[in-house]
Amino acid sequence: MVIAHLLRHGAGNTIKAVSCAALLYVLLSHLPGTLQKRCMEWLSSSGNQALLMVVLIVVALVGQLISRREELMFCGVPQRKPHETSCVIWLHGVGDSGFGFDFLRKKMVELPHVKWVLPDASHLQVTGAEGLRKRAWFDTSAFPVTNLEPDDPERLDSSIDKVLALVDAQIAQGIDANRIVVGGFSQGAALAVWVAARCPHRLAAVVLWSGFVARASALPAALKASGSAVGVPFLVQHGKKDLKVLPECGSRLADVLESSGVTLRGRHFYDDMGHECCEEQIAEMRALLKSALPLTASGPTTSAKKGRAKEE
Repeated sequence: MVIAHLLRHGAGNTIKAVSCAALLYVLLSHLPGTLQKRCMEWLSSSGNQALLMVVLIVVALVGQLISRREELMFCGVPQRKPHETSCVIWLHGVGDSGFGFDFLRKKMVELPHVKWVLPDASHLQVTGAEGLRKRAWFDTSAFPVTNLEPDDPERLDSSIDKVLALVDAQIAQGIDANRIVVGGFSQGAALAVWVAARCPHRLAAVVLWSGFVARASALPAALKASGSAVGVPFLVQHGKKDLKVLPECGSRLADVLESSGVTLRGRHFYDDMGHECCEEQIAEMRALLKSALPLTASGPTTSAKKGRAKEE
């Protein structure tokens, strides 16, 4: 039978099989007795069962395409539009994607001049996720993440270079470095701090959600040695009920920033928040963006004009 075929092909198809069974039952139960009998006779044929299975699978696939149309059309690193004079580069956490934070762009509709760059990390085996392949910027040995989390320097360096290349790409498109904000969630926040420490340009701000300190022994010195990180406003935000990246990690991150001489715009911990975000947190980020990325006239920025002048 169709349902039996679907059940043999994994958990996802099991759900589809149960849904199909329920739908067929409802449809058949509402048919007149004679028509219901004919349908049951038609379904008893193995050839018809196979045909129905194909039809149901096609319908399921079409439904998935429709439900995921936004994700399928999503561009994480779009080209700059003429009115975009500022940029936010946002880095997701383990197992997520850039599309997972597209809601931030929609929450900031009053900042139409801000371009959102939401890149995807590469897939790699994550030790803390039982060795499963997930999108991640570097390896994480265990969940919850604690202040004893070991470093993965090779992949961290590679991801820092990837994000710095994105910063350079925005500058090449005509957005000044001091109008670029780098931020991230969880592992993305840990990466964002290092991007700020290594970036040769002075950024507009750095926003860190539910983050932790990666390569803790080296980060303070890197921040202190960075002429471009000093003076840049950093915002640290964390949930007090976070069970994936413990709140103590957020506290340590804020302490490291303060001791490194960078400007800590705020260290906010929310009583009822876990490993997620809340409206209050988004409002505070919005206020920082309005301050760090004020609306300016559209058109080529100073960096772009200087670049073209040198080429000429």
